[in-house]
Amino acid sequence: MIMNQKIILASASPRRRELLAQIGLEFEVKVSNKEEVYTSTKPQKIVEELALMKAENVASDLQAEGVELKKYNCDRSRYNRCT
Repeated sequence: MIMNQKIILASASPRRRELLAQIGLEFEVKVSNKEEVYTSTKPQKIVEELALMKAENVASDLQAEGVELKKYNCDRSRYNRCT
């Protein structure tokens, strides 16, 4: 990760916060207020679909606030807030 970027956790999960804190990452929590609706039937696909939905929703909210975002394309979409 590039040093001048900030990690945004798009989840209200206390466990995810705990895991990131345990490995010493600094991050900001931005919770998606969008209803969790999915179309997949396989558990792994449901998790992927919901994670992407949350990331896109939080990214959209941040962009509306004027925050510059950088999108990383690997196997899935990932968003980081540029500082």
